[in-house]
Parts: sequence; C-alpha cells; structure tokens
Amino acid sequence: MNIQAEKLSRIYLLVAGLFFPAALLTHLGMGILRAEHWLALSLESLILVMYGLCVILCLWRRPQHPAVNVFFWIGFLVSLTVVFPPLDFWLRPNWLFHLSVACYTLIYFLNFAVVIHMAALVPHRHPWITRHPWLIHLLYTLGGLLTITVYVFLLSCVGEFRAGCLEGFLTVRQILMILYLFAGLCGLILLGTAAHLNRSRAERNQALLVFLGLIPWNIQLILRLTVPDLYQSFPGYFLLEPMAILLIPCCFFIAIFGFNLFGTGFFFRKSLIYGFSLLLLGIALVAVWSGAGMVTSSLIGFQPSFWNTALVLVLLGIAARPVLRRVTEGVDRAFFPEKIALRRLQRTLIPGLANYTRLDELARHLVESFHDSLSMSVTTLLVMDENAPFLRRRAEAGLPADARETGLPREELERLWPDPVRRPLLYPTVDHRMAALSGWVRDTLRTFQARVLVPIVFRENWIALLILGAPPAAVAFSRDDLNCLEVLAQQASAMMENARLYDLATHDQLTGLPRRRFLLEQLAAELERSRRTARTFAVCLLDLDDFKQVNDQHGHLAGDQALRGVAGVLRDSLRQIDGAARFGGEEFAVLLRETDEDGARASAEKIRTAVAAAAVRYQDAPPFHLTVSIGLYIFRMTDADLTPTDILERADQALYRAKAAGKNRVVVWIPV
Repeated sequence: MNIQAEKLSRIYLLVAGLFFPAALLTHLGMGILRAEHWLALSLESLILVMYGLCVILCLWRRPQHPAVNVFFWIGFLVSLTVVFPPLDFWLRPNWLFHLSVACYTLIYFLNFAVVIHMAALVPHRHPWITRHPWLIHLLYTLGGLLTITVYVFLLSCVGEFRAGCLEGFLTVRQILMILYLFAGLCGLILLGTAAHLNRSRAERNQALLVFLGLIPWNIQLILRLTVPDLYQSFPGYFLLEPMAILLIPCCFFIAIFGFNLFGTGFFFRKSLIYGFSLLLLGIALVAVWSGAGMVTSSLIGFQPSFWNTALVLVLLGIAARPVLRRVTEGVDRAFFPEKIALRRLQRTLIPGLANYTRLDELARHLVESFHDSLSMSVTTLLVMDENAPFLRRRAEAGLPADARETGLPREELERLWPDPVRRPLLYPTVDHRMAALSGWVRDTLRTFQARVLVPIVFRENWIALLILGAPPAAVAFSRDDLNCLEVLAQQASAMMENARLYDLATHDQLTGLPRRRFLLEQLAAELERSRRTARTFAVCLLDLDDFKQVNDQHGHLAGDQALRGVAGVLRDSLRQIDGAARFGGEEFAVLLRETDEDGARASAEKIRTAVAAAAVRYQDAPPFHLTVSIGLYIFRMTDADLTPTDILERADQALYRAKAAGKNRVVVWIPV
C-alpha cells in the first residue's frame, strides 16, 4: 500500500471513530426529544452500531483492501440518512435552509451510486466493471447531476413548499425511491452474477449474503412505489424500512465474520470469542452475586459485600478458562473450520508420517494431509536436491498437469528468510524481500498459487519447502495459524531428515530406485523363502544398448533423463510384489517374485517393449528412443544351493549372450 493510500485510510479511520459514536448519541438524544417510538429508535440505533462496528474494524485491520474505503462511504452515508433531520421548509435564516437542502441532496442522491459501487466489489472487483471501468464513473457523474438538479428544483419551489404545497417534494421522494430501487436491482444483478461466476465456496457465500441482505430492502421499495396504501396498512409499517436497512449491515457482518470478506475474519474471530465469553461471565457474575446475596441474607440476616465479592471472583476465575475454551470451540466449529483442521493435523500428522520410511512416501502423505485437511487449491512440497543447491518438486496435489516448474534455487529462497530462524511466511510479502526475488521465481510461485510458504529446516539446514495455495474458503491465515504451521514443520523436519538419510543409504538419487546392496538383501531373503516353500522366482539384468552414443550425441544430462525414464518404465511395468534396482551405470536389475518360466518371459518382454516404445524428451531437443537387452535367470529347486552372487552371475551371462546375439532381446540362462 502506498503512502498516500495509507494516509487516506488513517483519515477514514479517524473520521469513522469520531463520527459513528457522535451519530449514535445525537440520534438517541433527538429521538428521545421527539418522543419517537422506542422500537423504531432501537432499530435505527442498531443500524448505526452495526455499520460503525463493521466500518471501524475493517479500516483498522484491512485498510489496504480496495473495497474497504467504499464500505466506509456506504456506512457513512446510510448513517447520515438515519441521523439527518427531515427538511424544514420554514427554516431561518435562508443560508441555513440552503445548507440543509444541499446536505439532503448530497446524502440521498449520491448514496445510490455508492451502493452499486459496493456491490461491484463484493467479493472482489466484478468482471463487468473490470472490462468497463467507465461505468462507475458514469454512475457518480449521474449522481452528481441529479444532486445539482434536485437542489436547484427544491430551491426554486421554496415559496410553494412554505405555502403548504408539497407535491414537488413528494415527486422528489418518488424519484429518490426509484433511484434506490434501481441501485438495489443493479446490486442484486452484480452480486448474483458474482456468486455464479466465482468458484470459491466462501466467496460465493460472501456475495450471496449481501445479495440476501438487499432483497428485503428492494421488496419494501417496490411496495412503497406500487401499492403505497397497502404498504401503510401493515401493522407497524414504519418499522419495515429500518428493519430492511438493518438486515444489510447484519449480512455484511456475517460475510465479514463468517466468510472472511475483506480478509478480516481472523480479527472478528477474536472479537466474537471474547465478546461471548465476557457476556457469559457477566451473566454468571450477576447470577452468582444475586444468589450469594440471597443466601447470606436468609442465613445471616445481612449481605456482607466482601464475602460476596470474594465468592464471585473465585467462581469467575474457575469458570473463565473452560468458558473461553468452549466458546472458542463453538466459534471455530461454526465459522472457522480451518482452525479445527489445524488442531486435528497437530494430533494426526506426525503419527501418520511415522508409518513411512521412504522420502517419496512421506512427502506424498504430508502433502495429501495438508491438502485434504485444509481444502487447499494447490499443495506442493519442494525437497532439497542432494546434488545441487536446488529444491525440487517432490509431491503435489491439485497442481495442473501441464505445470513445468519443478523447483526453486535455494539462494532465492534465502532472500525471503535472511535470518537463520525461518518461520512460515504469508506470500506475497509486502516488504523489500518480495522485490529481491527474480521474476521467474515469482512466476513459479504464482504457478504454485502460493499463499503460505512453510520452510522445513533441520538444524538450520534446508530440508524442504511446503507451499500452500489459495484455500477455497479464502481464509486469511492469522499469526496463530502460522505458529501452528511452524510447530508442524518442526515436528516433520526430523522425520524427513531421517527419511532422506535412509534414501541416501538405500536408493539411487538419480532414478529413485534401490541400490545394488538393497537388491542383494532382497534376493537373499527371497532365495531363503523359496528353499522353504519350493516356489520359483526370476531375476532380470537389463543393460541399455549403445548408451555411450546417447551421451555423446545428446549430452550427459540427456543420458540422465533417459535413465530416469527407464526407471519409470520399470515402476509402471512391474507388480507390487516385484522389485527393481539400479545395478550400476546403465544397468538395472529386477526381482520377479512367485513366477514361473512363462510368467518371467512375459514380464521381461513387457519391459523390453515398453522401453523401446518410450520416447526420451530432454528440453527442446528432438525425442529419441532406446532399446534394452535383458538376461533372465529362472530359479529352480535344483539350484537351491546357489548364493545370490551365483544367481546374478548367471543372469549376467544371459545378458552377455543377448548382447552378442544382436541386442534388444531377452535371453534366458541355460547351462552351457
């Protein structure tokens, strides 16, 4: 927010803080002097309170929001229509009468343009107004012309008004009601289409709530214009207008509080929690005080105020904490389900992560837990690369399939966290750290729809970065939410570090497949099991054909991409009970459990054809294809005395024969 806008918002806040209390006191005093109906006076006073509360809190907490300043003018003008006295055509001196007419026309005839402008900004700027911004300027121009026209007309008819002829004034009232009806209908159209076009559930609810608030106001205007006699025949008809007007700030209040309109919901949460708690404790205070007085009066014959006070304070001290906890739970359950979700995550996330030892599995569970619990649009986890200072995308949920960005450099992220203590951060930031990021990093974060960045650090070393996208409920994360996310990140960091170290020890970092040692352990266990159960298994050794030419023609990075592609083919081609490993260089090994000779041949052929069919793509270079030679060994009970090394040697002999026979084929080991 620039300096001029900040100064303007402060001026608005100062004016609102002075105006609304003064308007309320003035209205109550004038109403009592004029002996107005107590119910009408109460409704009108409640209108001032609701608008004042909403406007002041919005200006205080979100002065930078583009719709808050317009909301200030809505509350200001509507409150003036409540407080402004009726036109007195016998007012003396003349300059005071002229001033009264000018204020009347400004207040009433500019209000309709502000109403439409406000409707065009809920829940955010309407697409129609974005495409045609001149419409708002046209509305205010029309309001200004009508103000001047009506002002001149009223001044020209002063003599008739003072003679008791009020037809001209009644005509002005009719025009005013038509304008308000026009503004109300335009507001309904804008809010209804905004709710229809918006995909966010909470933002739809924001628009629908204000839409519902405008409906009674439009209905009473239609009745007053079309059937005034019927309107005035309703019992207590003079209460219909203030009740209809009161519903508008009430709906705004619910939209702000319950669905985070203007991004101020977290502050209203605190206000409601402490307000309800104080109300309940106040009721308890009165009840206990009265009850204690009655008991001591009947037993002792007098009311010792000291003992009453001590008893009340003790009981309030005992009740304060459980009351506050219960009220907080009720408010969060009704309006802030994300708070409940975060607390549930604190209880369930770490036990769930403890079930996984692989980093990929742990990352996927972490992302899915946040994505499902908080209903995020996109959730992405970037994990530190072992071979470069780069955080690569390891798991995601909700990300478009065509998203190409795979990660971010560590030095760019350290500009967002220059201090060793790295805490969750709302994005985009509003300080110099945002300007320090390069353009393509900001584009990448925009692709991830970043709203909250949660660093996962272990002993001041980067482990990962969790990126939370925009939640459907348009939730504004509070400081308490960020603290909760920081605790979750600290708890997850040690488990992710253990999983990372386990992967380094047992898995190849390029392909993600287990290392040779891991396969040997699995093969030894399978060999022992087959000796006990007399079940057969098979081992394949795969070698990419002419892989050196790939590195020479396309480069080593393209060769790395080819190895990753073959690893992906193996994962897709094998059963869950089978296992694959990178054996070394361009060689891979596959363990086919519980299979006979026909099944082993079929599996090996499936792998060979899948590798040949897969196109390797690297950057903008033309795609190329690879072939693979496979040596297959099928275990039989006559070979029960073999060791895992013997089995691999026989598979390697079959692979050598496949290479010698012309490559791109499967050869089964047979005794020579």
